[in-house]
Amino acid sequence: MDSQLAPSNPPLIDFSSENLKPGTSIWISTSKQVKCALENHGIFLVTHDKISSEVKNGFYQAVKEFYGLPMEKKCQFTSDKPYSGYLGKAADEFPSFETTSIEDPTSEEAFDGFINLFCSSGRKDYVSEIMQSYSKQVAELHEVIIRMVFESYGVEKYYESFRESIAYVCRVNKYRAATKFTEKYVGLVAHTDLSFMTILHQNQVNGLEVRSNDGSWIPVDFPPSSFAVVAGDALMAWSNGRIHSILHRVMMASEEPRYSILLFAYKKGMVEAPEELVDEQHPLLFKPFDNLDLVSLAYAERVIVTEDKLKVLLALKDAICPS
Repeated sequence: MDSQLAPSNPPLIDFSSENLKPGTSIWISTSKQVKCALENHGIFLVTHDKISSEVKNGFYQAVKEFYGLPMEKKCQFTSDKPYSGYLGKAADEFPSFETTSIEDPTSEEAFDGFINLFCSSGRKDYVSEIMQSYSKQVAELHEVIIRMVFESYGVEKYYESFRESIAYVCRVNKYRAATKFTEKYVGLVAHTDLSFMTILHQNQVNGLEVRSNDGSWIPVDFPPSSFAVVAGDALMAWSNGRIHSILHRVMMASEEPRYSILLFAYKKGMVEAPEELVDEQHPLLFKPFDNLDLVSLAYAERVIVTEDKLKVLLALKDAICPS
């Protein structure tokens, strides 16, 4: 099995059919494509036209308004979680990158603190509805893909309990435009995601790159209305190494800013491989771990961009809190 992306654009899988329902022939064939893409690439693109342009454009407009605020205003969006709130330019290694995370984005009041910083009272309800609608629809896409993964490995009996344990985090990013003085620059250095799965949408500015099996970097070209589905470290551990989280980065060459919206699916509680995925040919690769605790540890210890991050964090966790 190839653990890195082959030197081509990631596979494109169509999720727009109204007949994509469990048990149908199109569901089964799409599930096979998903499993193959995740095992061989760690990433694939989804054609998904069910989220309206009004919702997507409204979300991006809100993001642009927020990032247009003065720094002291943006910094008012805080959280007691180390991975949430405005995380912006506090990180010296990412001077051209701003990021903000919102917990539980499918809940009714998730975006209130974010929206209150820039939105007039007359627009708040509309903007909140737009951002919640987007998050809920992408969460539904997450759940469809995760169900396909469980069914593909013959462990669908665990799906419902897993679905109930999903914790979503929405992250909105801004990368400044490249200039004739900087030309192409690293917007975000190479890393894997600690999530179970990440679904990413961007404005019309490309920048995402994934590492191929020969060590080269392949730019990802997003077709219209497409999303990128990225396997995270938690999915790699759950699948007992059958699926690999993919190294990816952002390289900016555009004279326009790049905005992206990411919905991370984490598992509340312990992540562990189902017993059906552990055998003599596939010995257990990762001991169980708490997904969100590991995210907190990564931010607290600034272990954000390390290759083999999951192994590094599990070793660090043992060093701090030996079992």
